[in-house]
Amino acid sequence: RYIQAGPQYAGYYRDLNFKTASVTMQPIPKIRFETYYRDEERNLARDTNQIYAPRDRFYQFGAAYLDNISIYYRLDTQDDLLENPKYRREENAFQARVGYNFTDISLFANAELGTTRDNLLSKDYPFRRVSLFTGYKPVASQNYSSSLEYTVDRNIFTDEAEERISASLAAWLLLGQATQLQLNIYANRLNASTPQTYALADLSVEHIFPFNHKITLRGRENLLTSATSSRDYAYLVEYAIPLGIPVKRITSVGQLRGKVIDGNGLGIPNVLLNVGESANLSDEHGEFLFPALRPGSAYLQVDRGSIGLGRVTIQPMPMEILIRGGEESTLDIVVAQSSVVAGSVILFGEKETVRNDTTGGSEAVELGTQSGVFLEISNETELNRRVSDNRGRFQFGDLRPGTWMLKVIGGDLPQYHYFEHDSVQLEVKPGSKEEVVFKILPRKRAIKFLQEGGVIEPQKAPEIQPTPQARERQPRGGFCFLFFSAERSGFVVQVSAWQTESQALKEVDRVEKILGRKATIERADLSGKEGNYLVQVGVIRTHEQAVEICRKIERARF
Repeated sequence: RYIQAGPQYAGYYRDLNFKTASVTMQPIPKIRFETYYRDEERNLARDTNQIYAPRDRFYQFGAAYLDNISIYYRLDTQDDLLENPKYRREENAFQARVGYNFTDISLFANAELGTTRDNLLSKDYPFRRVSLFTGYKPVASQNYSSSLEYTVDRNIFTDEAEERISASLAAWLLLGQATQLQLNIYANRLNASTPQTYALADLSVEHIFPFNHKITLRGRENLLTSATSSRDYAYLVEYAIPLGIPVKRITSVGQLRGKVIDGNGLGIPNVLLNVGESANLSDEHGEFLFPALRPGSAYLQVDRGSIGLGRVTIQPMPMEILIRGGEESTLDIVVAQSSVVAGSVILFGEKETVRNDTTGGSEAVELGTQSGVFLEISNETELNRRVSDNRGRFQFGDLRPGTWMLKVIGGDLPQYHYFEHDSVQLEVKPGSKEEVVFKILPRKRAIKFLQEGGVIEPQKAPEIQPTPQARERQPRGGFCFLFFSAERSGFVVQVSAWQTESQALKEVDRVEKILGRKATIERADLSGKEGNYLVQVGVIRTHEQAVEICRKIERARF
């Protein structure tokens, strides 16, 4: 924040240069680092009729763990900028604070150690200060607090060592439903060459009658003791009668009041909020107020950078709100740790049947990852999409806690493959990271024999008449023939069919030696026909090549 207002400016700020800035960082949960700077300068024209031209600069640096432990260093310089300055002082101090809030009681202690230096006299005045604060609330109708402070310093005007001790006690009690009592006691003792004692006691009783009249009784006593004794007394009796003065509510504007809180219900300060063209910051308790908003539908937006890294609002933003003229709307915005859902898409292939495998099945083996797969994650109000990268990875970040549905919605898959599971429901917790794996598996296909009619007319190789000796060695499945497989996008040569697997394996060896290429065994249920183990060669891209392979096999057979 920066304000510059000259001596002749007729506004609220006048004859002032003012700068202030603060930075708060939270690198890890519960730990924060804070810096604060303020620079204020007055009497810019250096008018000697004003006696002083003050400039006050304040610097503070520190770190804290939640609100329980903190340590700070501060530097405060106070200068008179006139030619003949009346003062030039600076204060250096370290402050440590420890405390904790229990269920009914809170305890906090402060310790300060520092030095005040008079730069005109080149003298240092060290000081030490210890403070203790307590609060006690046993029931909702009672509240007690106390403080105790001890200070040792040196008076910068008299250069005299001083010792000061002060204490306070406050109590508030609700007696019944309409009577409340409040007591404040304060005492201060200064030990110096001239000791001084100051004490104050203030007691008030307030009662509200059923007809809304109120009576207040209050008494105060001051005691100041130095060289002479002095006591002051004051008593007050007040009777209040409410008057019903008609007031018309302004309906041309509405108000929005609320609080920004974390998962534990604690307020989050300095959060930037926008409603239309209006902006506001939450205060030290996390509360915010928009006092004058145009009635109607508006959108509330929370600045992501101001709520901290790795955080997200539970309510989706921007959030539509309804402003009613002449009314105040309330809204609490909950902030939680954001979550991540990541994973990978893995491609599997079918392992070919080996000769010693008697199961007749196949095994899926991992081939690598699959890129270009479209994924979508959604809940009742939000939807996000990603594409798996060249390593098959995907990630959805800054997700709100809750129930999400992650599913595959598209992408290029290899032919004859499918997803084992194409969707999964996730319960995402605050600050968690979920890992999901989608598997692409090969689809098992049935073998179709197209020997007549149908999709493609099979074409046989030229028939060669076997010799009598060859007929005895001929397999029961008949001679070699070829067919076109639409699923495999090519021609397949079926060499023979056998009743047993051992016979088919011998045939595979013979065919591979003849052709110099791999042959396979396909098991088929040919009910009513001879030969359940089919020896095949393929896939072959052209019909001419398939015919030539079939001729080679037939020639070798005879």
